[in-house]
Amino acid sequence: MKIKKRIFKVIIIFSLLFFVSAAFTFFTGYSLVLPISTNKKLYLNAEFNPGDTLAIFSKFDFTKDNWKAYLVISHDDLKDLNPAISKFTCLKTSNRKLLLRMQKSWKFKITNGDAGTVASDFYLYKNGILVYKSGIILLKISQRLQNEEFGELVPINSKEIVNTCGQFHKVYWPVVFL
Repeated sequence: MKIKKRIFKVIIIFSLLFFVSAAFTFFTGYSLVLPISTNKKLYLNAEFNPGDTLAIFSKFDFTKDNWKAYLVISHDDLKDLNPAISKFTCLKTSNRKLLLRMQKSWKFKITNGDAGTVASDFYLYKNGILVYKSGIILLKISQRLQNEEFGELVPINSKEIVNTCGQFHKVYWPVVFL
């Protein structure tokens, strides 16, 4: 009997912790995001020069498979986040139409520069496997990507970046494993 009571107490305690943390996430927008996937480089042997235009998602077929994109917004970026984007630390989409729109409209100029400190991230998964990761800036005054392959990528149409990211949905899980 004592073992059943202990198990019951443990279940009650974990349930309460889960509900308190879920309520905290719901009301504050803060999730603990733990990236556990490793990034694969997309354009490893491709030749690009500063000033070239890159359609970042041109290599993907969003009409097949299970795709998910995540925005992980740092706590520091939340205060200056573009108002079109939800003030949550984790946002997600699996909407094929939105991903196809991003494929067509997310075009960037390669600068080979450095955007400085980039604290937020963009993740793209195919069938649960990370296929693209980049730092992302989605502030009121600036939108950029920053990654190891190209350095700073400046959007051709920053308004479209904000509009598509504004359609991502809030993730209410207190802990998110990516």
